Amino acid sequence: MTLRLLVPKEVHPGERRVALDPSVAERFQKLGAEVLV
Repeated sequence: MTLRLLVPKEVHPGERRVALDPSVAERFQKLGAEVLV
């Protein structure tokens, strides 16, 4: 079974928060998870 992580992207101009750091997303992918933004 594949683990899918669905992450919302920023929606407002200039928004500085992120739901998932790219380095963490890469780690999840290396563990076999599918990361969708």
